[in-house]
Amino acid sequence: MVAIIPKYKQTMDMHKDAVTSPFFHARLAYVHQALANMEAAIKTRDIGRIGALAERDTLVLHGITMTGERGDAMEA
Repeated sequence: MVAIIPKYKQTMDMHKDAVTSPFFHARLAYVHQALANMEAAIKTRDIGRIGALAERDTLVLHGITMTGERGDAMEA
């Protein structure tokens, strides 16, 4: 399956909004260990772990963007 998407996406507003999420500081605390875990999984070529870590981080990022001040505007 292939999805055709525009080459350029505007994300600057979402980056600014992320800091308004109540979970933003928790992500800052989590991200250093998450990166170390990903690096270790890559070094050991643990594809399952790489996928699980990537999925978790994606969900964390979505949670932050949905709970920022403009997060509700994304649903409209």
